[in-house]
Amino acid sequence: EKIGRNMVSEETTNADLIRCVVIHSKIGGNLLLEKFYSTPGEDLPDAFARSKWKEALHDDVRVTMKGREPAEEQVYVGRLRSHNVVWACHGELLVQVVGCGVYDHLALEEVLKTLIAVIKLLSKQKTVSEATFLANFGKISLGLDEVVHLGQVETLDKDQVYKAIKLKSATK
Repeated sequence: EKIGRNMVSEETTNADLIRCVVIHSKIGGNLLLEKFYSTPGEDLPDAFARSKWKEALHDDVRVTMKGREPAEEQVYVGRLRSHNVVWACHGELLVQVVGCGVYDHLALEEVLKTLIAVIKLLSKQKTVSEATFLANFGKISLGLDEVVHLGQVETLDKDQVYKAIKLKSATK
């Protein structure tokens, strides 16, 4: 089933790609960051398709948890159509990563753990609140781009990401 007019077609769903990274506030459900990726020549999802993705991801969390409180940094896995989904909570954040092809649950789990480690490192906090995330939004966005670039994993080394962010900050 397609979600929206620009969504992934059956021909491209098997591409080796991280489809999206979505970060919500666990408490209020506020969307803090979303990043969607597409294969070359494929349009990114439009606003309607992105909202359908986020709704489906929210439903996946709700169904997985069945009313229970998620454990801190426990990785949960799921499927969304032909895509692999992993997510975890950290502090007040809910971080979700969706991929397909070689980005199976194990690969996505490594990306997820790296993203959480980068968020903690850049925020200089062991537990990150929504306010702390927003205060460090620019650095965290750059960190995400260092970990995942154009839907492909660039690095899983949080220290390398930290050094790259410091270098970019020093040149400005």
